[in-house]
Amino acid sequence: MDKHLRQFIAVATHKNVSLAARQMGLSQPTLTHNMKKLEESLGTTLLVRHAGGVTLTAAGELLLAQARMMQRIYDDTLRQLATLRERTARPLNVGTGHAWWQPVLQPVTARYQQANPSREFR
Repeated sequence: MDKHLRQFIAVATHKNVSLAARQMGLSQPTLTHNMKKLEESLGTTLLVRHAGGVTLTAAGELLLAQARMMQRIYDDTLRQLATLRERTARPLNVGTGHAWWQPVLQPVTARYQQANPSREFR
């Protein structure tokens, strides 16, 4: 997910640039600069800055809702990819008696091994 959107979510959640910067391990000027760049790139004001922190404009509220949705989708995609990697990394173990091996499983495993030469086969 875009770093500026992640930073925006933090600022909007904390309602304070300094707190969000500390939480993200950034300097306050860097985060302020990034929020201004995000506003410029979107062509709208997202945050109203005041002494006690920030409040969101209507555009900021809209972006926050959408950015949180994008964050959930992104996180879910990463989880699904990790599950897929884990599933494809595990070897398949099949146990069978001799009666099934010769006529059924030996030809199937031979075709699988031929189609997937990089896969470990035991």
